[in-house]
Parts: sequence; structure tokens; C-alpha cells
Amino acid sequence: MFTGMYPHNTGVCSFDDWAHHRTWVQDLADAGYWCTNIGKMHMGPVRASGGFHERVVVENPTKGYLKSGRDDDDWGRFLSHHGAERPNDRHLTDPDWREKYQGAVWHLEEHLHSDVYIADAAASWIRSHQGDRPLFLQVGFTGPHEPWDPLPRHLELYDDRPMPKPIVRDGELSEKPPQHETHKRRIADALANHESGIDMYSPDVDDIERMRRHYYAKVTTVDEQLGKVMAALEERACLENSLLVFCSDHGELLGDHTLAYKWLMYDQVTNVAMIICDRRAGSAAQGESQDLMSLMDVGPTLLEAAGIEIPTRLEGPVD
Repeated sequence: MFTGMYPHNTGVCSFDDWAHHRTWVQDLADAGYWCTNIGKMHMGPVRASGGFHERVVVENPTKGYLKSGRDDDDWGRFLSHHGAERPNDRHLTDPDWREKYQGAVWHLEEHLHSDVYIADAAASWIRSHQGDRPLFLQVGFTGPHEPWDPLPRHLELYDDRPMPKPIVRDGELSEKPPQHETHKRRIADALANHESGIDMYSPDVDDIERMRRHYYAKVTTVDEQLGKVMAALEERACLENSLLVFCSDHGELLGDHTLAYKWLMYDQVTNVAMIICDRRAGSAAQGESQDLMSLMDVGPTLLEAAGIEIPTRLEGPVD
């Protein structure tokens, strides 16, 4: 998304370091924008600038990309300052972890939740920022990445609510490429040594509903925190003459096709919303489009909106 180039051209095809590549954020900075990242960026190395002038670094709620020997991210330090620890390795410490299917309601005070921390940090930055340069602010929420750990009051909203039934057909994986079954087996076997493992060979109806209930509640947690950011922008009159983009990198299978997580390009994974709110003077564009678009389009679109020449290295179309 941020290099604006496909993996076969960057040579970065997995969770490898990639920050040596130029990003279109650097093009915004070179054009005079003040660029700030608050939250998840999955930068590699973790604390690379990526073109941003300021960063509040937050990775996944569990270990994420913070490998052994590296400094913790800013949220992890925030937890330690409050006498709390990052909730890692629950597959080792929670005897019921296998049966929870990644549904684990948040267990500490609300302000310690990663997405609450990100929203609070972003709202505080917006309210205190000084300067007259144009701004690019990227706020990256960790949710609804697993483990699905909503705030308790948000999970309560879904108590006893009927959940959509999974889209599944008996024996369907036997008719598909072997990678589908391999994926299912791989994440089941991962339970032995990684918290993100999930056994999709054994869930019953209640297990799937529990998983979905926690996921939807986690989306509600993120939605509420996004509201805090929007309120702060409105207070500072930052919504005037602005372009807002809300997007996500993928959806979730949640038991559809007997699978979990992303990784396979089903519609549930690839068909995610992108919301663009154009508040610039003279803009009259509005409505909903079902046209195919990609995160590759974001960089060229934002550069064009800022009046910056689109570098030829960017591979996404503008329209």
C-alpha cells in the first residue's frame, strides 16, 4: 500500500523488512506536508520513519513484529508504565485458549486497550498540534486483528444476538486446490507454539457464533475509537478542506468454507469497504461505487488530490 508497488517488483513477498523502499508518504513530505503516523503501520524495521516526521508505533496486540531483542513499541511501553504486560502467549498460560477461538474479551482497564490507546494518542495529537503546514495523518488501528478482544461493554451488545450462519458446504475443500486444506492444517498445528493458532477442524455451532460475536464486538470497539478521532478533527476544524480515507487491508473468513483468518482470496477476505470523504472546497463527488478498487490506488489518488506529480514508480491507477 505505501510503496505503491507490487511485491514482485519490490522483492518483499512476506513479513520482511521493506522500509528501504521509498513510500509515497515521502513524496508528500517533500512537497511540504507534515506527515504523522499514529498506530499500526507494520513498518520493517519497526521504527523506520517511512517518510513520516512523527510516529507513535503500535503493532499487533500480541508479539506482532517485535522480535526478540528489539525494543517494545510505544503501546507496550505504555502498558509497562501502568504496571501491565502485553497479553502474549495465552496458548501457554490459558488452559482454555483452544476453545476460545481467538475470542478473548479485554481484561484490563479500558484506557490500556491498544485501540483505545491509539485513538487517545491521535485525538491528543490533533488537539495539540501547532503549525501551518498541510497535514497527512495516518491512524492505524490494530483491530479487528485477532485475538478478538473487544471492550466488555461492547461484547455485551451482542449477547444472545443471532449470528449470521457460516457459508459452508460439506467436503468443499476436497474440490479445491490443496493449499486450502494446507492452510487449515497449518493454523491448527500452530496452536502448539503460537497464540494465533486456531483449530477449525473441531468447532461446533456455538464455537463459530462465539468467534463471530467477539469479532463484531471488536469492530464496534474500533468504530467507537474512530469516533473519538473524528470528534477531535471536528473540534480543530480540521475537516474543512480535507480528504478522509477509511480502508482496511482484508476481511475475515470466520468459519466460512470451514476456514479462519485471511490468506486465501475468498470474497470475504478481499471485498472490504473503502470510504472516502472529500471535504475540499468545490468538491461535489458523492455516492457509492461498486467498482473494483485496490489499496494500490490510494497513493496515486492522494498525491493527485494534493497536486503532486505522481511518480512513475507507482503502479496503481488514479481513477
